[in-house]
Amino acid sequence: MKKVNLIKTVLCFLLGTCILTNCQKEKTTPATDEIGAVKYAESILPGADTRLLGTRPDWMGLGGTLSFLKEGINLPSAMPDLFVSDGDNIPSGILVTKKTFVYVTYVGNVAAFNNVLGYYYYKKTDGIDGEGILNRIYHSGMDGIHFKNIIYDHTKDLEFGVTLKLSDDDGNMFEPGTVIGFCVMPNAGGGATTDSEYKTVLPNVKMKDGKPIFIATNKEVNENEAISHIIGQSACGDLIIAFEDLNSIYSKSTDLDFNDLVFLVGDNLTSRTTDNIVAYSTKDDTQLFTFGENCQRDHCGDKTTVELIINQQTIAGSVTVWNDAVNLYVEYKTDNGWFLDKTCLFVGKCDIKKTEFDQSPYRSTCNPCVETYTYVIPLDQLSDCFCVVAHAEVVKFNDGKKSPCEMAWGNGDRIEWGMKFGYCKQSCGEEPYEPCYGDDETGWCKGLSYGGNNWAMYTPYAIGDIDIMAGQHIVAGKASFSAVVNGKVTITISLNGWALQDVEESVKIQGYNSAPSGNPAPGQFNTYKGKNLTITVNAFTFYGIHLDLREIVDCD
Repeated sequence: MKKVNLIKTVLCFLLGTCILTNCQKEKTTPATDEIGAVKYAESILPGADTRLLGTRPDWMGLGGTLSFLKEGINLPSAMPDLFVSDGDNIPSGILVTKKTFVYVTYVGNVAAFNNVLGYYYYKKTDGIDGEGILNRIYHSGMDGIHFKNIIYDHTKDLEFGVTLKLSDDDGNMFEPGTVIGFCVMPNAGGGATTDSEYKTVLPNVKMKDGKPIFIATNKEVNENEAISHIIGQSACGDLIIAFEDLNSIYSKSTDLDFNDLVFLVGDNLTSRTTDNIVAYSTKDDTQLFTFGENCQRDHCGDKTTVELIINQQTIAGSVTVWNDAVNLYVEYKTDNGWFLDKTCLFVGKCDIKKTEFDQSPYRSTCNPCVETYTYVIPLDQLSDCFCVVAHAEVVKFNDGKKSPCEMAWGNGDRIEWGMKFGYCKQSCGEEPYEPCYGDDETGWCKGLSYGGNNWAMYTPYAIGDIDIMAGQHIVAGKASFSAVVNGKVTITISLNGWALQDVEESVKIQGYNSAPSGNPAPGQFNTYKGKNLTITVNAFTFYGIHLDLREIVDCD
């Protein structure tokens, strides 16, 4: 495929953290944009909330200006190398090379119209004609024209970064060999309704000779076979599609600047690459415009990849771990005909016990089974280096029937009940923030006096938050006690304006089944000693929680 480097503007984006798939998460915190995404979906199109994934506000690049597609610049005149044979060699869609969902992310528009974006798909081997494409876009109903697959009902006021997941008509992944095309209904936005089959009626769609007006990436269905789009690829690997919403079917005047609707197309939400889709054309000399000489990386340092293995010998796929400046990502990816049925992940201390793994909050059950699943974990919950235990139940399908589950692990050091491997946070190339500290103080979780000659306190167990006191009278944070699960309690310590002293055992915990008395000796506490801020311990009636603290102060 020939690439023409016509436009050189940086357009690289960072992926967001909101990741939803067909896996139903168990015991996990909801994705950060999930609630807002559903509300926003309802404002776009009734019933669309099942497809909306949320926004990516941290992306860098365009903002509200499409600097790489100048307003009023006639591209066919300015860039004739892109439009060889009247644009006959411009890709007509996206070809799926491996089973996948497809994700469309709205970039922006410089258009007077409130346009509507839809998609259609067909098998490459079908040799589909124009009439077949039309049948996949719409059909006539008693109450108007019904469009099969609408992505954005209106684009006039759409937020930059809104992302939707595309699937086949049954809600499943697209099969290899599927060609996906896109269509725009000019100035048809607003007032959309859905029928019982979730097809969309657009009351504002324009008509000509009893047929709806639209433009598609398959030019054979456009009047005069007009080319109304271009497809490009960034230095990061993103595929981008840009539409011109005016052509001879709607208006005799057009600026042909191809910035009236611009969106990105990808096959995942965690990687800048597009491994499962490519731009598609029946021509050998297909032209892709390129843009951006640099790309902001979506991960820091090096990724760590290990095999996902069954019985220490059969390779079912891989587990890849990486981080950016904010989050840790753990991606399960199957191969060789295997699919993920369930996953369970632990990240943390390397001397993990089986009971601690069983209580890990990072779990998923996939329905239907999928080939890729990614966990996103805030980086500030983890130490600089830690261990990963990645478990999966994987299956194969034979004539549509699911095989019995096989147990698979991310390959690493053998432990009695599984496998583990190590990972260290990768530097993002920025100077680490070094706070300044004031005086050291002793800290205790607030509660009852030990009854000695100092202010040491012990805390009766109760679900909820208890203040942490520094120097007896200053609230330095809180300790949160979980419910008892399998005889265990998780204590989460959060500090506000204070930090742990740089010593090996800055957190010491002693559990008691009966109320203690007398001066405690924190150095002899044996329920827990270390410097973790999230600790799972045996359930007790009382706890003594001692902290070696230091105050964070402004640097001179």
